[in-house]
Amino acid sequence: MVIVTLQREKCIGCNYCAEFAPEYFRMSKKDGKSVLLKSTEKKGFHTLKTPIEDAYE
Repeated sequence: MVIVTLQREKCIGCNYCAEFAPEYFRMSKKDGKSVLLKSTEKKGFHTLKTPIEDAYE
C-alpha cells in the first residue's frame, strides 16, 4: 500500500504532480492549486491510500 499526501496550502501550482501522476492529481481551475483525486482531508492534509501496483504504472 502506498499513501499519497498533499498539503494543499503549500502548493505553488507548478503542475508537476498533475503531469507526473494525472491519475491521482488535477489542477483546480478555481485557484490553480493541485487537487488529490479521491482523497480524504484532515487538518489540511489530503491523503489517498492506493495499492502499490497502481502507484508504479
